Amino acid sequence: MISLLPIFFVLTQAVPLQWQAIDNGGGPGARDRPAIGYDPLRNNLVSFGGRSGATLHQDTWYFNLDSGTWTQVNARNPPPARYDAISGFDEFTGLFVMSTGDANPIFFNDIWVLVDYSTPNAQWIRVDANSTLTFEPRYGCGGGMAKDGYFYISLGFGGQRRFSDTYRFQIRSASDGSWEKVADGYQYAIDEPHARCLVGNAIIPDTSRGKFMMYGGCANGFTVGGPCPAYDTWLLDSSSNWKRQADGPIPTVFGDMAAWGMNHVMMYGGSEASQVISITKQSPADVHMLDITTNKWTSYVATLPSGIPSLTTSSPAVALHRLVPISTNPPSVLLFGGRINGHVLMLTGALNDTPTSSGWFYLSWIWLHGIFMFAGWGLCLPIGAFIFRYFRHANFAWPAHLALQTMGLAFSIVGFIASFYTGGTFDFAHAYIGIIVFILGCLQPINAAFRCHPRGRNFLCKIDYGKRYIFNAIHQIGGRAAIILGIVNIMLGIPLAQLRAGWLIGVGVWFLVFILAHFVCELLRWMGILPRIPRSYNELYLPGPFKKLHTNAHRDEDLIAEQIDPSMAKN
Repeated sequence: MISLLPIFFVLTQAVPLQWQAIDNGGGPGARDRPAIGYDPLRNNLVSFGGRSGATLHQDTWYFNLDSGTWTQVNARNPPPARYDAISGFDEFTGLFVMSTGDANPIFFNDIWVLVDYSTPNAQWIRVDANSTLTFEPRYGCGGGMAKDGYFYISLGFGGQRRFSDTYRFQIRSASDGSWEKVADGYQYAIDEPHARCLVGNAIIPDTSRGKFMMYGGCANGFTVGGPCPAYDTWLLDSSSNWKRQADGPIPTVFGDMAAWGMNHVMMYGGSEASQVISITKQSPADVHMLDITTNKWTSYVATLPSGIPSLTTSSPAVALHRLVPISTNPPSVLLFGGRINGHVLMLTGALNDTPTSSGWFYLSWIWLHGIFMFAGWGLCLPIGAFIFRYFRHANFAWPAHLALQTMGLAFSIVGFIASFYTGGTFDFAHAYIGIIVFILGCLQPINAAFRCHPRGRNFLCKIDYGKRYIFNAIHQIGGRAAIILGIVNIMLGIPLAQLRAGWLIGVGVWFLVFILAHFVCELLRWMGILPRIPRSYNELYLPGPFKKLHTNAHRDEDLIAEQIDPSMAKN
C-alpha cells in the first residue's frame, strides 16, 4: 500500500483542517485513554492498555501508517492492565515509555519501557525498581516523554487525594534510573497549577520554549477546591518553572492536547464534568489552537470524516481519547481512543484556510458562589458596618446599615447554597472558614432581634435592660470576626477559582483602602471631628413599619442616656 503521509502532506498545503480515518478496521477496538506514542523511525503508532466499559486491557499493539493495519505485539512481561496512563516514544533510545494509570481500586506509580516492540524479542521492562525516590500512585496526570530525554509525571489523583507535584525520570536505554522531584504546588498559590487530575497535555517540540503544557482537568474535591472542569493553561518552561498561558475558550476534563507544528498547541474534545450551569457545547468539529508566540487561543471548525456515526457536528465532543503529533512541517496529529469505534484519525490542513468559531460561553456554580460571596462579604456587609460605626449621627446611617446588612446576608445565603452545587467536599481551609463566617453572619440578625431594650419593651426580649451590654458585645465581636474572616476567605477563594494575579491585587487594594478608611475615621473620632454617638440616638430613624416596633423603646433608651450624660438631652 502507498504511504498515506505524502498524500496528507500535500493536502495540508491546499485544504482547511480535516479529520480522516486512516485505518482499515480491526486492531484493538474502541477503548478509553490508552497509552500511545509515535515511532517516527518505523512510522508506527504504539498503544498499550485502555478500558472498554468495565474491562481493563493489558495488550500491546502498533499501527503502521504506511499499510494502514494493526499488529498485536506478543511482548513478554507486560505491565498490569490499566488505562489513563501517561506515555510517549523516546526517539533517541527507540523505547516506548509508560507510567502511572488506573485499575480502580489500584493505582500505579511505576515506569515501564517497551523494548524491540516490532520484533519477536519484544518485552516490557520496569526501570524504576531501584529508584531512591518514589511518589504516591496516581492517574489522570500530565507530562509525557519530553524532548530533553526525561519522562515527566505531573499532578494526578490517587483515590483520596489530588496531587500538585511534578517528577521526572531520565530514560537511558532500558537501564534502571531514579525519579527526581521537579516542582511542588500549593492550592492557594496564584502562579502555579493547583492539584487536579484528568488534564490534557502536550509535549513541546522546541525545548527552548518548555517541556510540556497542560490544560483543564478537575481541581475540585478530596481536600482541594477549584473548578471542575478547569480552563487554565500551564507551561513547564525550560527552567522547570510553571508559567500560566492564556486561558482556553472552554473548560474540559478528559480532553487532550498535542503540538501542532512548532508554534501552536491544539486542544481537542473533552467533557463538561460538574459545576456547569451553562456552557457552549463542543462538537467533534471544534479544534482549539494556542499560538505559543502570541499566547492567544483561536477556535477552528474542522471537516469531519464521513461514515462514523459518533463524528458529526451534532455529536458530543470526543472524550477519553489520546493525541500524538507525527509531523511538525507540515503539522499533522493522530487521534486514537475514546468512543469512536476504534478508528485511528489523522488531522491535517492549514489554519489560514479553516473557518473559525467564537462566542464560547461558560458559567459555573463556583463562579456564582464567588460573585455572591464577594457581593456580601466584600461589599455590603463591611460597608454597612463601616457606615454605622462612624456615621451614626447622620439620619441615613441606620437605614443604610439595615439595608446593606440585609442585602449582604441575602447574598451570603445564595453564595453558600451555590457552594453545595460545586461538586466538591468541605474538607479544606477555604471551606472551613466559609462555614464559620456563614454561621457568624446568620447569628448577627438573631442577636440584634433578641438584645434587651429598656423596661422590657422589646417585643422579643423580657430580660433586664442591664444585660444589654452582653448582647452588644456579642454583636460587635461576632460581626467584626465574621467580616475579618470573610475578607480572608475571599482572598483565599481568588486563587481557588483560578483567577489571575490581577484579581488578587485588585481585590487586595480594595480591602486595603477599606482598612485605611477605618484608620482615618478612628483618627477623626480621636480628634473630635467625628462625634461619638450612642447607638440609640440614631436608631430613632428606623424606616417604615419597623419604626412602630422600636420607637418607644429607643426614646426611653435616650432618656437613660440623658441621665448619664446631660449633653445628650434634646431641646
